[in-house]
Amino acid sequence: MDDYQSVLSGIDQTVRPLPMSVYFEDVRFGQDAIGRDILKGVSFDIPAGEMMALAGHAGAGKRSCASLLLRQWDAEAGTVRIGDADIRDLPPAALRAMIALVPPDGGLGNACLLDSFRRARPDASAAEIEDAARQAGVHDVITALPQGYETPADVWDERLAAGERQRIGIACIMLMKAPIVILHETPARLNMADEQALQAALTQLRRGRTVLLISHRLSTLKLADNIVVLEQGVVVEEGRHAHLLAWNDRYARLLEAQVIRN
Repeated sequence: MDDYQSVLSGIDQTVRPLPMSVYFEDVRFGQDAIGRDILKGVSFDIPAGEMMALAGHAGAGKRSCASLLLRQWDAEAGTVRIGDADIRDLPPAALRAMIALVPPDGGLGNACLLDSFRRARPDASAAEIEDAARQAGVHDVITALPQGYETPADVWDERLAAGERQRIGIACIMLMKAPIVILHETPARLNMADEQALQAALTQLRRGRTVLLISHRLSTLKLADNIVVLEQGVVVEEGRHAHLLAWNDRYARLLEAQVIRN
């Protein structure tokens, strides 16, 4: 049984809580522009402390799964659970404390970088912020900016590449100590150095956390403990990268076509 009671009474931001398992059970949701269900009985689970990747063509239902876990919407049928708790039974504040989101652009907003870190965790010390940035491999990137951590948005917006922004977003999430993380990987093309740096940051992020990864690239899919392939709102394949590749069906064709994108 997952220990989520401590979260319901408020997470101590100085101590990382235990990771929590996530379950989707026969989830049905929504309709697209021509009246088809977006999710059609989707079931999968993410064991506590593991990373699961969602892969599939645009419109397959990846973002809908993330939105349901965040409870931006509710499933029309089926259940989304964290541990033993239906997320509809959890207080909104508790759910927000449990789950952290890293969007494709890092979610940095339009403030200076230090404000982005403070927004993630207002009481974080300068040393804690720097440590998170180092773990995500972006401390040197930030200090190379004209005003370092206090560089305003109009300056860093011109200078930071997509992968660097997402790594700063990962650093912010590291400060939050949330037990569950949704990472919507940037679809932008990255050079080899940025690709490797993003993989290293993701490896740090997943330690002691349960991660739902919406993936766009082969390099991070290989890191996942499990991959769920969605096609028109249905789970069509599930397994590790090597297993799915050897199966030589939907996942393999997805990689061959280089269309793992949102």
